[in-house]
Amino acid sequence: EPCPDIDAALKQWHDLISTVQLELKQEESTLSTILSESVAGIFRTYASLLSDQALLQKVELEVRNGNWLPGALRKSIQYFADLFQAMEDPYLRARHEDIHHLGNKLYTTLKGATSLLEATSQLEQIVLIGEEVSISDIATIAAEKLVGIICFSGSSMSHTAVLANALGVPAVMGVGTLKNLRNHERFIVDGNSGQIVRYPNDMLITEFQRLIDEEKQLLSKLSALRDEPALTPDGHEIRLFTNSGLLADLSPGLRHGAQGIGLYRTEIPFLVRDSFPSEEEQVAVYQQVFNAYQGKPVYMRTLDIGGDKQLPYFPITNEDNPALGWRGIRFTLDNIQLLMTQVRAMLRAAGTGGNLHILLPMISATEELNSFNELLSEALQQLQQEGIAVIRPRVGVMVEVPAAISQLPFWSNRIDFISIGSNDLSQYLLALDRNNSRVASRYDHLHPAVIHELDRVVKIAREYNLPLSLCGEMATDPLAVI
Repeated sequence: EPCPDIDAALKQWHDLISTVQLELKQEESTLSTILSESVAGIFRTYASLLSDQALLQKVELEVRNGNWLPGALRKSIQYFADLFQAMEDPYLRARHEDIHHLGNKLYTTLKGATSLLEATSQLEQIVLIGEEVSISDIATIAAEKLVGIICFSGSSMSHTAVLANALGVPAVMGVGTLKNLRNHERFIVDGNSGQIVRYPNDMLITEFQRLIDEEKQLLSKLSALRDEPALTPDGHEIRLFTNSGLLADLSPGLRHGAQGIGLYRTEIPFLVRDSFPSEEEQVAVYQQVFNAYQGKPVYMRTLDIGGDKQLPYFPITNEDNPALGWRGIRFTLDNIQLLMTQVRAMLRAAGTGGNLHILLPMISATEELNSFNELLSEALQQLQQEGIAVIRPRVGVMVEVPAAISQLPFWSNRIDFISIGSNDLSQYLLALDRNNSRVASRYDHLHPAVIHELDRVVKIAREYNLPLSLCGEMATDPLAVI
């Protein structure tokens, strides 16, 4: 449709941007009361997309070419979404969803459509269903009403999935288009299996309700044991720590009696920004972790990107085999200033009161360990000279690369503890890609070869008196406990 008044359309476009930026701020403040800084960072991703000159100018250009505003908007959004869709990297490809979400938001605001809030105000329980459910949609619904999310497309790497996980709402992504949907239809959204059931009969609903009730009962039973020590029948105490990455993950761990954080993944603050976070930004995030777990040990892993984890603003491309490529400590030691900034931020956030342990991912060579220890000494010296009170943290390695196992005796005077990264270790020992559907069924962390290597690590840890912890999926498997 041609544009009747170009100047009026351009003014409408600039007004629209201001309105939607304001809406995003309100949505962020709604959710930030229940969620954390790093999840709120997702909203800043949208705000930065919205203030991007490229988008602004593309729409303006289309309007000046005689397109009416809705048409110019649709064309521009499609153009940028296609750019991301064409990228090889899964994380970056998932960002095309963000572009579409933003486009939908701009369009509905432009049309003044009935808001989701008004449309759902009378409902008790809400399942959000759509091609792509956006973070704005999630922020609009009261947390206690939202019981499930179903997306026809989308991936587990989308911001929708991250947000749903942080809120504890079952979400199933990429189910394909659902036909003949109508309101008040009953659904079972099974986040555990990643499946949905339409038109469930009463028997099935009763069965799922039983599962939900059982889980609630189990949780309440377990909560009675929450503060009891985890003792084996023959008197060995096991310390149970939590895994965390989003700041939103911090409170569930404490609620369930975690004795510390066994792995704090530092990747999220790097993933939700549009450039490397500054030292100050990292200090602000890490301080919240130490505040939540005062007096308890916190194991922080240095930035572990590469392989299946890519930064949107620093893509690692041209790797035939990313799992064996530029990842973990290999990447950060080659970008030493980045690692120095991160280590300084960790030390500053811990101060003299935080119980910091630094965990190094993907270590396979003595030189890597030596290089890191030199960098740590340098960071401590710098901060002391700047008059900032810090103490030397404990340093440990993740046993993920099988080559690390035989070298542990030689590293015993360079490290303070060992953590087994069971996911990657099993994958590398068995030469199996867990994400490859053709071989995923053969992946087994209880494979005799894996058990044998674990036994070797345990013996070395005992001999050299090195504390040992187990991390990854294996730690959640009751059979693996035996």
